[in-house]
Formats: sequence, structure tokens, C-alpha cells
Amino acid sequence: MLQKFKIPLTRLKKETLVLSFITGLIIFLKFLYQVLLGRAFGISWQLDALFVNVAILGFFGASGDYLVSLFIPIFHEVKREGDKEAHRFFDAVLKWSFIFSLTIAFLIRFFDSTLIKIVAAGLSERSFLLAKDLLGIFAFSIVFLNIQRVAALTLNALNYYSFPAFVRLIYPSLNILCLFFFVPRYGIKSLAFTALGAGAVSAVVLICFLCRKTCWNITLCFYHKKIPFLIKRSLQMSLSNIIWGFRDIIVKNFASRIGEGAISLFYYAERIILAFIYTVNSSVVRVYYSRISQFISSLRWDKVEDLFKRLVRLNMAVSFMISSAILLFLPSVLRILFLGSKFSASDINTITLLVNILLIYFIIVSFENYLSRIVIVARKMIVVALNAFLGVLILFVFLLAFYKIYGVYSLSLIHISEP
Repeated sequence: MLQKFKIPLTRLKKETLVLSFITGLIIFLKFLYQVLLGRAFGISWQLDALFVNVAILGFFGASGDYLVSLFIPIFHEVKREGDKEAHRFFDAVLKWSFIFSLTIAFLIRFFDSTLIKIVAAGLSERSFLLAKDLLGIFAFSIVFLNIQRVAALTLNALNYYSFPAFVRLIYPSLNILCLFFFVPRYGIKSLAFTALGAGAVSAVVLICFLCRKTCWNITLCFYHKKIPFLIKRSLQMSLSNIIWGFRDIIVKNFASRIGEGAISLFYYAERIILAFIYTVNSSVVRVYYSRISQFISSLRWDKVEDLFKRLVRLNMAVSFMISSAILLFLPSVLRILFLGSKFSASDINTITLLVNILLIYFIIVSFENYLSRIVIVARKMIVVALNAFLGVLILFVFLLAFYKIYGVYSLSLIHISEP
């Protein structure tokens, strides 16, 4: 039987505490994996091929959100009609997600060469061939990713948070083990097989846990009356993400034209900035989002304005302090992490300069995150989508004009101009 919507406060506190610990551990393991990956391959044509796959999978992997980004609130609506109806809804959504993602995987596999040329037209021949081989393996990890997504959302809707987060440890853990035990013998392709295996294991574990905690069993049901509504609303919610997904593709395309290693250099610089953006903004923005949702629902715009001003002032101060620390200490930290590996001193200097330029983008995003949440809560999704479109358009135009002049540094410079 499905768990009741209300749960004891002590269990909720325990779930929150465990979730915070696991989230921190996931961040650390992902960071460690990126460092070990860089030490193993350096700034190379092999990493270029791998990161092109990451861009393609990131774009098409997010396609699952087009079906289920609003799964939880609609699941709760269905659950009011009874546990059996909730079972039917989840069961049907899981099947449609599986069919949709399997179709996407086969399309990626069939059009692999075309997709790689779109994403990275300037790849060298050896990078292109490796990217194609990797994509043939990576493509089917999307199927397991979307099964995990639906199962995890269902568990979250039933107030199980820590276990789905715990399962997310499987990916970085197996990737790190692969770097030590399989990459030296089988090369970079072993990372693709590891991703596929980790996805399968994670999906099976989540489904088994869900079966244990509920009375759900797979049926022959392929339809539920709420599915059209779910898809319609999820597509509306995901519109800006669909548009923004082209940003990474455009960046990879221009980077591939600059020369071998440019994709990898910018990838590492961007990962560093995104890590700081996530660290500084993530937790505060979640609380802020919840509070302004309450204020806007009761039309207390004065409270929204006051909270916005206070948090932006605090966040900007923290952002400037972190930016100063990065300017002072990043070169030394990168030398400690990467020197003595396949990274050269020149590679480290280039990444440092790219990150320094991206610090302006970091400060802009620290402000924009709070402003965009007000627009989202006010349900002005067309404004969010328009902002995403303008950002992608400006990025493309600026890169077209400046990538030959500034080379790899143009990839960072254009971020400053994005709305």
C-alpha cells in the first residue's frame, strides 16, 4: 500500500539530514572523478570526443523532463483518488517514458554521425571516430536514466528522499573504479560501458525499492487519463530548458573549430565555475523559491521585494569574496591537482584565464537566479523562454564574430554578454 502523504516530523528531519550528507558526498565524488579523468587523459582529443558525447546526452537525456517535469504534483492529484489509481498512473508513465527514451536512443544510434557533426563539426578525424564509437554505447544509457527519473520522482512524492539520492552515488563511484581498473587496459571506451552498467544497476535498484515500499506491480496498462495533461504541462515547463539546451551544443561546435583540446579546456573551466555557482546559490535559492511562492500566492509583493533585495545583497557579497579567493588561489590549487599528470603548465594557465573571465558570469548568475525565480513563480514562462532564446542567440552571434580573433578565450567572453 502507498505511504500516507503525511509522515512523522522526526523521519522528515532524518531524511533531510541524510540527504544533505549524501548530496555533499555526491558533489565530492563527481569532483574527484573529474580530477582523476583529467589526470588520466589530459587535454586531449580523447576527452574532446568524450565531452561531445556528454553534450549530446545532456541534450537528449533531458528529453525525459518533457514528459515528467510536473510528475509529482499530478501524482498527488491522482493519489487522492486512491492508491490503485496512483499505481496505474505511475505504471503508465513508466512505460511511456521507457518507449520514448528507447526511441530516442535508437534515433541517436542511427543518426550518430550527423549529430556529432552538428555538435562538433571541427573535430579531428580520430576524435570523430572515437566519439561515434562512444555514442553507440552511451545512447542506450538514456533509457535507464529516464526509468530512474520516474522511479525517483515517485519515491520523492511518497516522501522517500535519501534512498534515491543514495542510488546516485553509484555513477561516480563506478566511474572512479573504472578509471583505476579498466581504463588502463581497455581505454576510454570502458567509461561508456561503465555508464551503461551503472544506469542499469541504478534503475533496477530503484524499481525494486519501489516495489518493496508499495504494492505496485507491472501491468499491461499503457494509458491513464492524466498522461496527456502531464505531457502538455511538462512541455510548457521545459520549454526554456529545451531552448537553453542548444547553448552547450553551440559552444561545443565552435570549440571544435578552434583546435584539438579546446573542448576539454573550456569544459574544465566551466565545471569549476558551475561548481561555485551550485555551492553559493543552490541551497539558498531553494529556500528563497519556497518563500516567494508563499508571498506571491498571497499577493504580498512588498515581502517579495524586501526578501529579494536582502538576499541579493548577501549573495553578491559572498560572490565577490569567492571570486577574490579564486583569483588568488586557483592557479596554485590547479597545479597541485594536475601537475605531474598529463596536464601541462600551459593547460593549467589557460584554464585559469578562462575561469577568471567566467567570474563575471558567476556574479551575473548570482543575481539572475533570484530574479528568474520571481518570474517562474509568477508563471510567466514565456518570459523565461524568451530570455533563454535571447541568451542562445547572443551567444551564437558573439561566437560567430569573435571565436577566430580570441580563440578559446572567446568561449568565456561571450558568457558575459548573455542575458
